[in-house]
Amino acid sequence: MSQSPEAKSSKSLHFVVIAIATTSVLFAVGLGVLIFYMVRPHGQSVGEISLTDPNAVLAVSAQRGDSLLFRVDASIEIPRLSLVSDDVLERQASAQLSRSRLTVRATAPSGNELSASCAVYKGRATSTTTTSGRFSRSGMLNDCAVIVDEPGPWQVRGAVAWAADLSLQSATLETRLDRPAR
Repeated sequence: MSQSPEAKSSKSLHFVVIAIATTSVLFAVGLGVLIFYMVRPHGQSVGEISLTDPNAVLAVSAQRGDSLLFRVDASIEIPRLSLVSDDVLERQASAQLSRSRLTVRATAPSGNELSASCAVYKGRATSTTTTSGRFSRSGMLNDCAVIVDEPGPWQVRGAVAWAADLSLQSATLETRLDRPAR
């Protein structure tokens, strides 16, 4: 018994729909993995300190060859009754955060101090939120890194020279410890 042309056409259409759906799902999963790889931080989080408190210190137990890496969360004030779109506000806030300079100082048990300075934001973050009067960006990756040159408890401090036109509400510095394969 042979199938009617309508049944063959229906099977072909069914196959095409399944192929398109499968391809779409695989593309979405691949894109998700790529995005995760691009914004995921390296190392393990060991603590956070406030960047608005000049006396804030974080103790980190590290070994020679470990890397201290950093992420910043910040909330800034934006005009409440702005006539510009959220996209424009986000670009303005991104420019302000990119012009802001983070300086991290890590003091070894011996008193030796290592430091790194970089832009607070270099285009990658885990989340961004814009609400009335507030712009928040979390998990901002940057280029600051300190390579530990002696074992023991290190004291980590952070400070930011914020862009002059930025009105800061709050900011925290997350320190991450990245250990090389040993």
